[in-house]
Amino acid sequence: MRHSLAHVAIVVRDYDEAIAFYTGVLGFRLVEDTPREPGKRWVVVAPRDRRVAGSPGAPGTSLLLARAATPEQARFVGNQSGGRVFLFLHTDDFARDHARLQAAGVRFVREPSREDYGTVAVFEDLYGNRWDLIAPTPAAKPAPVLPLHGGCLCGSVRYTATALPRVSTLCHCRSCRLAAGAPSVGWVVFGAGDLAFEGERAAFASSPNVTRTFCPHCGAALTWQRNDQTGTLDVSTATLDDPPAFPPTREIWLEERIAWEAENPDALPYARSSAGAEPMA
Repeated sequence: MRHSLAHVAIVVRDYDEAIAFYTGVLGFRLVEDTPREPGKRWVVVAPRDRRVAGSPGAPGTSLLLARAATPEQARFVGNQSGGRVFLFLHTDDFARDHARLQAAGVRFVREPSREDYGTVAVFEDLYGNRWDLIAPTPAAKPAPVLPLHGGCLCGSVRYTATALPRVSTLCHCRSCRLAAGAPSVGWVVFGAGDLAFEGERAAFASSPNVTRTFCPHCGAALTWQRNDQTGTLDVSTATLDDPPAFPPTREIWLEERIAWEAENPDALPYARSSAGAEPMA
């Protein structure tokens, strides 16, 4: 069973003034503004990020702007948490967003400080609700230990890498999907001279100028290589003995992505190959 927190309701004085602040000052985007019963609207705003609810990619939480309809409800505008920090806004660039919010006139009630969990400052929204602006401290990851090892499902093919991969990608192209029987395929790119294989591999020319290899016994997809670029060899990330050590940093061929598969919010997105290309906006 799966659950996710879709919206957090925040009581506001007026729909339009709240939309103006959250989109124009905080930089959120308006996800939905739908009239409901007389005098009420379903208004949802969310950070401009692929990870938030209502946008392509992994789900996240958004704000439901609920206009106070009674004097009792109006008492809680700006005080939904009794003066404590109410909401927590994560950023990948604290200095940028702190300066941007200050320039927009946002009131910070606690200056930036460095904590074990990240860099944080407290600001107030237009009603006085307190927010944490946080740049989380990245979790420390142990460095992979060389040599690296991997192999196929049945164990007939094993390989050893004596150097770290040059890049790690997640590919959505139709050719990779069909070759692996999967919605997408992760690849780690090694120098061809850094790899040594044991066991027989079968080869298949999957497209012009491209050769793939796989285990002839269990069928596991192993490698991908351009015939005119023999200095590198792409190895299927899932065949590594420790795949989590090499998460994708680039997500390629998104124009062929299956619609129901989520995008990876931590990888740079490319419409097609990343070679010589700029990431998508």
